Amino acid sequence: MDSSTLDFLDNKLAVLLISAIFGSLLTALVTKLHNKTSVFLYSTNVERIGQSSNNPIFGQVNITWQNNAVRNLYLATVRVENTTTRDFENVTLKVYTGQDTILLNEGTSIVGTPYIIQWSAPFAQQMNVPVGQVPTQIQLDIYNHSREYTVLVFNRAQKLEFTYLCTKPSADDFPGIFVSTLFRGARLKYQSQTSHVLGVPVQVALARGAIITILVVLACGYYVSSVWIAIAIATSVGLFAQIFGAIVYKTERQLRHLISG
Repeated sequence: MDSSTLDFLDNKLAVLLISAIFGSLLTALVTKLHNKTSVFLYSTNVERIGQSSNNPIFGQVNITWQNNAVRNLYLATVRVENTTTRDFENVTLKVYTGQDTILLNEGTSIVGTPYIIQWSAPFAQQMNVPVGQVPTQIQLDIYNHSREYTVLVFNRAQKLEFTYLCTKPSADDFPGIFVSTLFRGARLKYQSQTSHVLGVPVQVALARGAIITILVVLACGYYVSSVWIAIAIATSVGLFAQIFGAIVYKTERQLRHLISG
């Protein structure tokens, strides 16, 4: 057996060994990603509806809620999105505020469907007021600063929307409204309203854009003989990776919709 054959066999064994190691690492990575905690993204948008004022020159503005004067009134919208590749059942979500913010009435919806989101059974029981009676002070305190819901089915790519009228009795800055969950295998992460690319959350678009960039770099290294052309292509794709990732994400959603009907 000549030296060239030995070199070929040695190289082939090395390639097979590296391939086996790479395959094991890839399998471990995929398993870890599959088993990791799923992340739901939520965002809040608050708009000022009105603010009471008493100006001796330009006049007086009074805002009332159920015939009671309030200092200000805001419309707060909370959106929760399942950006994972999994569907969930019986997800409990808790919406809450600090003591400086009072929640008034509410509206809920599963975006794109005729369904609303109901209170969780324990919260509904806690807020139950017998006929002919009025809420206790404990019930009012809980209601004014929190809500708890159960989402029976939270499908992938689905969005939930919670809308509240609220007020801040002691200040005129915007209220803070937050969401939490104790659902096993999932957690909530705040997503800024501005952190979107083509309507897709930045984290989601960036992850897919990174994969596209890696694939393009590998393809350039294999098919493009000119180093400068390869660099130009890879750099261009890297600069617009988030946009490509957002397009891929939207395409995935359309395909899932077509497949699922």
